[in-house]
Amino acid sequence: MSYRLIFGYVVLALIALVLLVAVIFAIRLITLETPSASVPESTPPTYVVKEGDSLSTISQRTGVSLERIEQLNPTLDPLSLVPGQRLKLKVAPGPRRDPAADPRRQVPRRYVVKPGDGLLGIAQKTRVDADRLRSLNPQYDLDVLKPGMRLRLRD
Repeated sequence: MSYRLIFGYVVLALIALVLLVAVIFAIRLITLETPSASVPESTPPTYVVKEGDSLSTISQRTGVSLERIEQLNPTLDPLSLVPGQRLKLKVAPGPRRDPAADPRRQVPRRYVVKPGDGLLGIAQKTRVDADRLRSLNPQYDLDVLKPGMRLRLRD
């Protein structure tokens, strides 16, 4: 094998390496998460859904996290938003109640599976027993979790 041929392969390998690094850098740059903005003091207590709104666009517009919107609106089905529907964005001021008095308030209705989640990890995070998760979600094989699956946490 000649030195020219070896040199050509080395140059080709270096070019491929540079391209690979450039692609990885571009992907990381595109997928960088921007820090979520804190809820501004001027956030209104409610939001009226408009045509074409999704829960994520409402969250971005108002600065209220998706989890907080779902927590404040427990009967909300994020997949069927209706124009004119009112969503709570803040807790209305009122008498303070002991959160331990109502155990249903401590567990959200749903959990969206994230990459790397496992059944026992979700059970620990949500304080819902793994067997209870199985009984509430018979439509899923909880031994094979996929990101984006929406698990019921309570009745």
